[in-house]
Amino acid sequence: MGLLIQAKRAGAPKDSDQYSPPAVRPDCSYDDSKHVAFAERFIAGKEAAGKLVDAHFAPADVASDGDRFIIVLASDTSVDDIEYLSQIAAEKNLAEFKTRIKVIAYQAVPGARSGVLVATTKWVKSRYGFVTTFVDRTD
Repeated sequence: MGLLIQAKRAGAPKDSDQYSPPAVRPDCSYDDSKHVAFAERFIAGKEAAGKLVDAHFAPADVASDGDRFIIVLASDTSVDDIEYLSQIAAEKNLAEFKTRIKVIAYQAVPGARSGVLVATTKWVKSRYGFVTTFVDRTD
């Protein structure tokens, strides 16, 4: 009975329960061993199963609104797999580094040097979770 009372008193999870703002880093670098190892583990992980071509962190720039984790997926990756891998990347980053990073997903184009932007996954406070938005290519 005591656990039930404690659970009722705890209430709904607060926004700060999982997230702690990153320390101020004037010279942000994602080349440290922890971030490189995270990217390597993510590529080699069972979730990726050969669908990932590359994964790396990128610091914020003028055009972006925060630090990013960029994943490049194989050209034959399905929409469901793109969403799943983007969400997993965001959740694993939150669990390991306690930051809500934006995940940018590109799809590799055979014969091209760069990939095509297909989706962005970021934290949406009103939904209390990560939401993946796909790029509309109908225009």
